[in-house]
Amino acid sequence: MNFNPNRSTLAMLSSWLLSLVRQTFNPAARYILLTVPQAAVQRLFDKTTRNIISLQTRPGWDHAILDQIFLGEEYNLRKLGRWADLKSTYDGILASGQRPLIVDCGANIGLTSLYLRAFFAEAAIIAIEPAQDNFVLATANLAGADVQLLQAGVAAHSGSGKVIDPGMGEAGYRVDYSADGGLKLISLNDILEHHAPANTVPFFCKIDIEGFEKDLFEANTEWVEAFPVVAIEFHDRLFPRQGSSRPALKCLAALDRDFEHHGESVFSISNKTAA
Repeated sequence: MNFNPNRSTLAMLSSWLLSLVRQTFNPAARYILLTVPQAAVQRLFDKTTRNIISLQTRPGWDHAILDQIFLGEEYNLRKLGRWADLKSTYDGILASGQRPLIVDCGANIGLTSLYLRAFFAEAAIIAIEPAQDNFVLATANLAGADVQLLQAGVAAHSGSGKVIDPGMGEAGYRVDYSADGGLKLISLNDILEHHAPANTVPFFCKIDIEGFEKDLFEANTEWVEAFPVVAIEFHDRLFPRQGSSRPALKCLAALDRDFEHHGESVFSISNKTAA
């Protein structure tokens, strides 16, 4: 992410003004950020719907995530070379009388789910966030957005866990197994079996879980092939020499899928999608 806590207020304001001008006159940009980074309530103008979106944020990392999701459009699937295939798959699910399912693992304060809701209005969305303070803001930001929000962590095995704060800010919370941690951990297989709404078909799974992807892909990965597209943000930079991305890479490399890179995420796209 681009946020630097040591930047001066003047530098952040200058960056915001530059972004405001750039987004206003960029025909490909859907959103314009109307408020300065320090504002507790951030407001975005949606050039497509002509509506203003109000979001509750905290100073610091929340603004960086907002910039990444809405201005950088990290999860704009239309930017992918395989978008035509994915659009055909999405439309095919709808034509069958079912709803595409999107799962947002590591929802933080709800911005990715809100962004995806605007582009995939017919989809069912499940957002999963373990940290209490993030979950409270996600609840507020997703109010009325038709998103199923779960306070839990995603893992290879369902069970009990805990939230770990390594001191990297609200965007850096991690989870781990713990018998008495009080946090529910849930596998993606269980999400599809027990939490997905009836009459839905997996479409897109986003994974940004601060290094716990190492556990998630260690076992019980049947869910991967169910999703035509999976986006993963790897965190080897935070865990040097620990191979946190290795299980995911081994899992995905064994499947018939393409890879594309956009922003901080690697997109794994099934070659079984409609051509």
